Amino acid sequence: MTATEEFAVKLQRVRDMMETRSLSGVVIQKATNLAWLLGGAECWVARTVEKGNCTAIVTADECHVLMNAVESRRLLPEELEGLGVTPQEFPWHQDATDELIGQLGGGAIGSDMGVAGSKAIEGDLVSAQTPLTDSEMERYRALGRDAGEALGAAMRDVKPGMTEHQIAALIAGEVLARGAQAAVLLVAVDDRAMSY
Repeated sequence: MTATEEFAVKLQRVRDMMETRSLSGVVIQKATNLAWLLGGAECWVARTVEKGNCTAIVTADECHVLMNAVESRRLLPEELEGLGVTPQEFPWHQDATDELIGQLGGGAIGSDMGVAGSKAIEGDLVSAQTPLTDSEMERYRALGRDAGEALGAAMRDVKPGMTEHQIAALIAGEVLARGAQAAVLLVAVDDRAMSY
């Protein structure tokens, strides 16, 4: 399944949800939901921030992606190329997201982050994310292999006397070297390992 085909499947799932909920548009702003819709696209600047660095508005006919001109320079060629989204750019110092949501979303909109006047759809989006597509299953299996290899490589470099932070750094380095990121990284040594 190509990225374009996967995107089409996900758009249809969102549109089916829109029809069920009688919505004219869906606004997606959470980084996790954007990553799902856009096939793993990295739509964030900092992983600790829930909101992505762009906004997707799905309507019956289009998927608009709103972004400032600084972010668009990377997002368009690296993350959105070939998906068939309609980019909506604005200057970085003049955030036009709210204005564009009003123009493009239509009358009855749903939102995963509580856009003013919208219906909450986070639960519906989570439901739309299952079952996984074939492409997602392939990526998930590859991630599992990469995680196992990363942990194994890091553990082979652990030496007696290393601190928990040093060991965590080894693991994080191996994970990052494989193009992944650890959402949680817990390490305990010596007495702490037996206590916690």
